[in-house]
Amino acid sequence: MSPGPRPEHDESALRAALAAVGERGQRSGRSLVVCGRSALWLRGMSCHLEGIEVVADGPPSGHVDAQDVPGGGWTWLEGAVAVRWIQRTDHYAPLYRAAADGAESVPGSPLPAAPIPMVAAMLLASRGPEDAALITALIVGGQLDAEVAREVIEGWLGVYAMDDLEALIQEAEWQVMRQRYNRGDKPH
Repeated sequence: MSPGPRPEHDESALRAALAAVGERGQRSGRSLVVCGRSALWLRGMSCHLEGIEVVADGPPSGHVDAQDVPGGGWTWLEGAVAVRWIQRTDHYAPLYRAAADGAESVPGSPLPAAPIPMVAAMLLASRGPEDAALITALIVGGQLDAEVAREVIEGWLGVYAMDDLEALIQEAEWQVMRQRYNRGDKPH
């Protein structure tokens, strides 16, 4: 899957920031789950990544020179890497709690990650153009089943988000058909 550029930071800086965030979570007595694009990066997927995003069940402890995150949470730098410690307090809070509850272990990560269908819901809710391309790439690449995506998106974001998702599924189906055609396979 390669819907966008590689992360802004090198792998070692991101891994060091992730380890530091995990340690802060332990010191804070907080449960942390990697979410958003960070959860895709942890699984080896190529995406534009500005930093590490985690869902937390409470605030960080200790001194952190942090700024508030819209919707709930804090952001700061671990070295040169931005960290978003998310504790949603808005209407997306149930989605983020459910993503944390369904967290999955990822080999090589000190923290679990949100399930891909829940990450897709988070990305669709953010409504960024790169996020739409990521969801399409997840479907094309087989990491996100369209039927599961429909169930999760409708359940967490409602019927109005389904129009956006259906457009992304149609785009993914077209891309798969075009790939088959380019390989010389019959399109249907």
